[in-house]
Amino acid sequence: MFGKRKKRLYKELSSEVAEVCATCKFASALHSSDALFCSKKGPVNPEYSCKKYEYNFFLKRPQKKRNLDISFSPEELSID
Repeated sequence: MFGKRKKRLYKELSSEVAEVCATCKFASALHSSDALFCSKKGPVNPEYSCKKYEYNFFLKRPQKKRNLDISFSPEELSID
């Protein structure tokens, strides 16, 4: 039911994301090293990729907000 929409959304993001275990939803970090633990393949290198890859949307970092330096004088804000 939702498979087609998910695939279409992934195709839109695929140009930005490399298909590696560091961005896969099945991988989680191991505390003792920089390796990852894949629920499908076991301990893997972060640059490893397999056919079970699915993008983890929660790893995507939003862009930082721009700081606008706007200063108004009280005369500009009056309604008179």
